[in-house]
Amino acid sequence: PLIKSLEGTKAAATTISESLAESNRLQVDLDQQREVYRPLATLGSRIFIMVRELSCIDHMYRFSLEAFMVLFNKVLNLKLGVDSTEEKLRQLGNQLKIMVLFYISRSLFKADRLSFGLHMVRSILPEKFEPNEWEIFQGTFIPSNQPPTAAPSWCPSDRAASLQLLRAAFPRIDEVWQLGKDALWQPWAASDKCEDSFDSSIYSRMSSFQRVLLIQ
Repeated sequence: PLIKSLEGTKAAATTISESLAESNRLQVDLDQQREVYRPLATLGSRIFIMVRELSCIDHMYRFSLEAFMVLFNKVLNLKLGVDSTEEKLRQLGNQLKIMVLFYISRSLFKADRLSFGLHMVRSILPEKFEPNEWEIFQGTFIPSNQPPTAAPSWCPSDRAASLQLLRAAFPRIDEVWQLGKDALWQPWAASDKCEDSFDSSIYSRMSSFQRVLLIQ
């Protein structure tokens, strides 16, 4: 009886060990599958945080997690007809952006929709913005040092302070944008369509948002 009992205990221990090994394997598989969807989850969390921050614009703009999860689950249930997991996640991410954009925009005052669009871009693609750019745009940038020289002569006097702030935020633009060359910038400053009047040699040296800041 003792030998049979020991054999039974050994068999049970073997079964338990095998079950634990199988459980660990399944856990690893689940973790790997979950990690595949992490980029979409990260995108969703970024967008939700951005949506919650809209209450800073107007206290009426309050959106619950439950409402956001309805949108998120709608996206997850879309039938996209693609085989590649990577492509599926890319399309799901795009659909989430579109769905949130339209859903939230309908709830905003018209005057706030552009601000929301820019805020959404910045939240989704923070890597597209260089240090100080967003702060300059919001008007919250406080320079630690002033530019070493006065504003260029081509700059209108009523915009000199704004240009100086831009120069303080980005010390290299004097050289990179060649701000000291009046021949390059005078026609641009005098144009009533300055967004289309950048000199081609300078245009490629500026990011899209930097052009927005300069026009602003």
